[in-house]
Amino acid sequence: MASSCEFTGFLSFLLSGSLKGVFFFLFLSQAGFTRGQDSLIYQKISIRDTSLKVQQVFGLISISTGLSFSYNPEIINLERNVRVEADLETLHSILDRVLEDPSLEYRIIGRQIVIFRPMVLQRSDAKTSLEKDTVSVLEIKGRILDIHNKQPISFAGISLLDKSEGTVANLQGDFLLKIDSRHLQDSLAVACMGYETLVLPVSDFVTRPQNYYLHPDIIPIQEVIIRKKNAIALLRNALDNIPKNYPVYPVLLTSFYREIITKGNQVMAVSEAILQTYKTAYTLSFGGDQIKIVKGRKTADNSHSDTLILKLKAGLNTTLLLDVVKNTPDFLTKENFGSYSYNMTDIIVNDQDESYVITFSPKEGYPEAFYKGRIFLDIKSLAITAVEFEVDPEKMEEATGMFVLKKPRNIKVKPQKAQYKVTFTKTGDRYMLNLIRCETSFRIRHKNQLFGSVYSTILEMAVTRAETKDIERFRIKETAHSQEIFMEQITDFQDSFWGEYNFIKPEEPLEEAIKKLSRE
Repeated sequence: MASSCEFTGFLSFLLSGSLKGVFFFLFLSQAGFTRGQDSLIYQKISIRDTSLKVQQVFGLISISTGLSFSYNPEIINLERNVRVEADLETLHSILDRVLEDPSLEYRIIGRQIVIFRPMVLQRSDAKTSLEKDTVSVLEIKGRILDIHNKQPISFAGISLLDKSEGTVANLQGDFLLKIDSRHLQDSLAVACMGYETLVLPVSDFVTRPQNYYLHPDIIPIQEVIIRKKNAIALLRNALDNIPKNYPVYPVLLTSFYREIITKGNQVMAVSEAILQTYKTAYTLSFGGDQIKIVKGRKTADNSHSDTLILKLKAGLNTTLLLDVVKNTPDFLTKENFGSYSYNMTDIIVNDQDESYVITFSPKEGYPEAFYKGRIFLDIKSLAITAVEFEVDPEKMEEATGMFVLKKPRNIKVKPQKAQYKVTFTKTGDRYMLNLIRCETSFRIRHKNQLFGSVYSTILEMAVTRAETKDIERFRIKETAHSQEIFMEQITDFQDSFWGEYNFIKPEEPLEEAIKKLSRE
């Protein structure tokens, strides 16, 4: 059974000092992108000798070919005048002359000519660093909103349809997804619990950043039907079905990880990394999992020598512990079901499938039961698809001793919030870890202070790729020190850092804070 301190990570309180870290950097190889050899791109058309704006030339090409154009106007000067004369010349050749930009790529997908500027990256193979190749990566940006109230949908998943590659929207619904250009003819799925899944061709996302709207998927159901279901019986079956619903073989997860520490409204430190996690079968114990830092960066406010700096210890280990299916907390352990009250309260849609919603809270007279929240079970498979829980606010004071590892004697610490969110997504016939988010806050004051300050921590991890073939354990020297302070294992801040890797786009206030800290 996992305790509260394991979930939050330990907190250390240290007087300011230099932040020294180890920088792990690993290149991965991948086949390069070559321009698609669609037959339509070599069809021959004629355009009379004329001087037109680029946008007008696109119109003539559309009339001649029946193809429409899809592109981001920010990458093409549509008002630029060009002179075009083509007598049965290939469309390929005409576009090269009109665009006059070798960095632009174009593909014909369906009845569209898709024009885009990929990120061209150079990477070296981890085994043969002398051999290099180039990879074209397409950036897709947007915001996910509710179709009715136009409010952002936080943590919606954006992924290649039927593939284990994608990203997660931030609190404001904004996302940035990087995919290899060879996926231009694939489709993207935008999914979130309680909403209909939106599926569109990748080519529809190529234009400028735009809003994508999801429709709430409401299931009208009588309360009496819900009450007939025994919540504890369903949970027992869900635990028994873990070998059927989750991998029974090693899995390699690539993910983006971020830790944020704030004092009041001021961001004090941000640490980020691309991680790879070797996960053993879900039929085995927790201890076999490993974490490797592929690349990471940090920035922190060290401008005041008397500033109290809070550091999150064992943050990486928390990402392992918060896999609540593999490392079940007490409210998901059969022997502790008697300590909590469970109720079936709703049925919602989760990625086109229906899920039971089970709420739980501590029973009176059970002081060791600290959590309350919701558990989501897939109706067909009874797989645990998500868990949202927190330390019961009424028991927060009792839980004080569970959060702090070390602090100066003249410091008082009072926890105020500890909330957690864990989701899983279906890949093939198995569910994989998808998202972890942990938020905690503490009021910290010196003994001679009346109120003190509120410090908050956010830990988030989004899985961007899952691999199941030819997975091997990491060598000992490659693994991260998951029990130690994460920010001391990575390098200082660098801009344009992530390359082809997907990450959680920071919310605007956080993005500005990161820029400010890096300048200072």
